[in-house]
Amino acid sequence: GGRTEFADVLLDSWVVGDPLDVCAEAAGCDFVHLSRAFDNMALKLLDEEWAHGDVKPENIICRPNGTMQLIDMDAMWREGIPIERCHEYGTPEFNHPRRMTMTSGKHIDDFAIALISTTLAAAALNPLLFRGALDTHRRIFIPERIVEGRDASFNHALMLLRTSGDEAHYRIGVSLRTHDGIIPNLREFIEHALYRQYDVYESHAEL
Repeated sequence: GGRTEFADVLLDSWVVGDPLDVCAEAAGCDFVHLSRAFDNMALKLLDEEWAHGDVKPENIICRPNGTMQLIDMDAMWREGIPIERCHEYGTPEFNHPRRMTMTSGKHIDDFAIALISTTLAAAALNPLLFRGALDTHRRIFIPERIVEGRDASFNHALMLLRTSGDEAHYRIGVSLRTHDGIIPNLREFIEHALYRQYDVYESHAEL
């Protein structure tokens, strides 16, 4: 049309593997492993000086060596960038309903991390019941209802986590009931979950 337009391009290394949502739908998926791998990745992300901005299953690659890697960094926040100048608001299905009004940039990943961590932990205990919960288009868990404590499916997942003895992931799930999406103790919760996780799953498998 006779016009010139510019597009921003971000180059990064290619990551070999499959997206988390694809792995979670595969037959015989090992949710125990996925849960632990995600929490390890989340812990490293929380220790960074930057935030990803769009943490969701499609943006997480499961590598052949069992680790996870975030991709699609165009919504990244880092120190020096005023949050009000960020016009990337992530994916609604994995973000706090008030994400667009958040003013604390480093915490913009908190809600998504806590939601995916809780989902994987619940799926590790009951793969059939929560299969599909990481599918952006199915929306088994609804953020708008979770923050108000009235998501029946999510509340059932919390009950399962607590009765199974996974107090760490239970606390992570409860922490999603926040009015602003900020979870100050998230790193502590994730670290505790990694410490206790295998004991919980092994005990549950013996029942």
